[in-house]
Amino acid sequence: MASKPELDHKDWQLLEALQRDARQGYAELGRTVRLSAPAVAERVKRLEEAGVISGYRAVVVPKRLGYSIDAMIRLRCDGGICARIGQHVADIRRSARLPPPCRRGLGPAARGGDVRGASGNRA
Repeated sequence: MASKPELDHKDWQLLEALQRDARQGYAELGRTVRLSAPAVAERVKRLEEAGVISGYRAVVVPKRLGYSIDAMIRLRCDGGICARIGQHVADIRRSARLPPPCRRGLGPAARGGDVRGASGNRA
């Protein structure tokens, strides 16, 4: 396992600022933590290379897209049927343009995930 990276106060400030709004540019982040934009870029790159920052993401609000029904599904199955069921569910999700599931890792004999769907009166 890699050793824990040494983070100073500015690194922690950058991490807090990025968690609040990861869309900020280096200049804006620099104003927040009182560093130049190139210094911020260097620190962010170092944090990414150290695995402290593993990526950036958009948080989608399913209800704003008309998906008002949430359910978590978990299936227990034996043998190769799990893979076939998982593939079938993935195909349905793609064809219906459903948002991706949020949960994984239910174990080798289980498949499942979050499902979002529209109610019958979707606008």
